This record gives sequence, structure tokens and C-alpha cells, in this order.
Amino acid sequence: MLKEVNWSVNRSYKTGSDNEPLQFYNDIPSKPGVYSWSFWPFREFHVNDSNFDELVRLVKKFGEINLNQPENANTGYKFSVSVVEQGLNNNMLGLSEKKFELLIRYLQRSENNRKYFLDFFKKIILNKPFYVGKADNLNERLRQHFNRNNSDLLNQLENRKINFSDILINFEVIEEHLESNINSVFEEITQRILKPALTKRPG
Repeated sequence: MLKEVNWSVNRSYKTGSDNEPLQFYNDIPSKPGVYSWSFWPFREFHVNDSNFDELVRLVKKFGEINLNQPENANTGYKFSVSVVEQGLNNNMLGLSEKKFELLIRYLQRSENNRKYFLDFFKKIILNKPFYVGKADNLNERLRQHFNRNNSDLLNQLENRKINFSDILINFEVIEEHLESNINSVFEEITQRILKPALTKRPG
């Protein structure tokens, strides 16, 4: 069963050089598995009426972030090309102005609408992580990421001015008592199907 990590903030977050991570969490097991990172800037948002403008701001913020990396190819003669998958391209989730206005009216109408939209949106986001990895020990590997040990993932997020508190981490424990290193197979299947933006190569 996929489990979302509960963050336990031990300091405030802000972009820039002080955007430091948590020390860590107690609810990540020391077991093999596959994990994923997703961008979710709505963590601190509550759906009450007074926060409606903040919801619109966060929706626009999500639309402005493109986590896709360019891929380069050499033609073998004069030219090389760099290709990058398009993001949403604007602060309206890629929607036309008319459809974005319809979404705003829907969100304004009720707290239930806002909650439904965020639940729906989160399911989509969790199905489109920007990073997928595997670990023989989930707790230890994620500690390495957050200590910047054998990982440049946090640097890539900082370069894109993404707060670490806007990240959801999910993991799936994969028991290996029947076959050693089977988590590497699950990892590559996940990467090849989902094509996470910041995973440099499958497997």
C-alpha cells in the first residue's frame, strides 16, 4: 500500500540558501521499497472562505513550475538539439482563459467544491511524481537525499525555487524475502511508465 510521509517540521521554510530540510521522520521504515517525490504547494492550505485568494495564488504557482529537464541529442554532423517536454506554460494550468474562469467560479461557490477539487488534483499529482527511486533501506536512502549525500535532488529543487515543504514523499515497501533486489525491477517499471521529470534514467 502506498503511504504518504507525514512531515514533521522542525524549522521554518523559505526559498534560497536557508531552504534547509527536516532532520527526518520516524514513520519511514528501514525496509526495501520504491519511493516518489511530488510537487504539492497546497500542504498548508485550508479550504475556508478567507483563504480563497491564496488558493488561486497556489494554483497559479503550480502552473508556472516546469520540472521537466531538457534532453540532448547529436545529429552526428553539424547540429545538436535540446528538447524539453512542455509544462503547463502559464499560470492557469494550461487552460484557456474561459475554462480557467469557469474553474474559479466553481471554486468560489463553496468550501465543498474547493475540497473536492484539491482531493481530485492531489490524486493526479501523486500519479505524476517528478522523481522515483528505489532503496534497500527507505529510511537510510531518504536521509541521504536530505543530507545531500550521493544526491543532488535538493539542489535541483532549490534551482527551481521550490520550497522543500511543498514536496510530498510517498513510498511502497517491497518485501524481498522471495527475491533479492526485486525493488530495482519495480523501480524501473514505475519510472518507464510514469517518466518522472527529475529521474535521469530508468533503472
